[in-house]
Amino acid sequence: MIGIEVLEMARGLKPGEGKVEERREKWRKIFDSGKALPSHKVWTAQDEAALAKLEAKPVSIKETALGRLKEQHKQELLATFRVMPPEEKEVFLMEMNTLFFTVDIFPSHNNQHTPTQDI
Repeated sequence: MIGIEVLEMARGLKPGEGKVEERREKWRKIFDSGKALPSHKVWTAQDEAALAKLEAKPVSIKETALGRLKEQHKQELLATFRVMPPEEKEVFLMEMNTLFFTVDIFPSHNNQHTPTQDI
């Protein structure tokens, strides 16, 4: 028998909401009504080939939500800097220089470099 959570997800409902007995009763009514579950597309050889092609292609960080968010923050920072008064720019640049010289922003080539260090 199919679990209630699977049925709820198939109907686009949030699984696990409400008391179990109320949920069961709701599904008994749906089954008794004879209403069919939403149909789904059968997975084909073309779908499998398209998936294999996507899996083989390397994904750039810029193509991810995280990469796009990083770029957005960078653009916001630059826009903020452009409108700062000269005194604030000076303080900001001093803070950036301090950060640059105290944090290992550019790991040496001798160290093991992992992708998470870029984030």
